[in-house]
Amino acid sequence: MVTMDYFTAKWCGSCKATTAICRKLQTERTDVTVTIYDIDTPDGRVAASKYNVMSLPSIFISSPRGRKGFIGSHVSEADINRAIVELTY
Repeated sequence: MVTMDYFTAKWCGSCKATTAICRKLQTERTDVTVTIYDIDTPDGRVAASKYNVMSLPSIFISSPRGRKGFIGSHVSEADINRAIVELTY
């Protein structure tokens, strides 16, 4: 199973579109576990520290084979899906 950790914040203007995409993937992609972290919450801050998040939005993807990828801001649903495929194969 591919995992995707997405970091956002309510005050982040550029996160709004990416959050909508990630929520859609959460419900539509059964092969991807999507976790959405708000960095203004305690759990979000702990996870952001673990991943060394430096900007928002940030997406970290991990494949079952241990391959990892990072996607920064201003991404489309196609960009995310392409990254998932590239890390999976």
